[in-house]
Amino acid sequence: FLACPILRAYQLGGVNAVITEIVMPLKNGRMKKTDLYWLAGLLEGEGCFDFHYKNRNTGRGTPRIQLNMTDHDTVRRAADLMGKTYVGTYPPAPQAHKLQHRFSICGDSALRFMKLLYPLMSSRRRQQIDTSIKLADQRPSTRRDLLGRYA
Repeated sequence: FLACPILRAYQLGGVNAVITEIVMPLKNGRMKKTDLYWLAGLLEGEGCFDFHYKNRNTGRGTPRIQLNMTDHDTVRRAADLMGKTYVGTYPPAPQAHKLQHRFSICGDSALRFMKLLYPLMSSRRRQQIDTSIKLADQRPSTRRDLLGRYA
């Protein structure tokens, strides 16, 4: 099982970071370039890149990518591409009529995807990713010593 994407980029004619293939936790072990672009477009329009605080008082939290839509098949495909097995189904919003389908990835997996998708995103999404990465770098340690205290 591969927990993170491995980007294989080549320099072609002076153009940096040309994405050729991504090794992912999929059945065939690969994400096609077209799947990466599809995922970037979907998250650009419907996704959320943020830093989810578990406890604002302590500053403990995690970077997160979340997708929430009414189209289960689309959410399921995105979740599969990102190596996520669970997609939650929730009742419709008060003014809506359809069920909501949602998944999120957090922590190091979210950071890796944020960095991978970054060059394909708009300036607004890049700002959200920059903020998430900055907050992740500033978060307090979650490691505990032998007595259970935070290091």
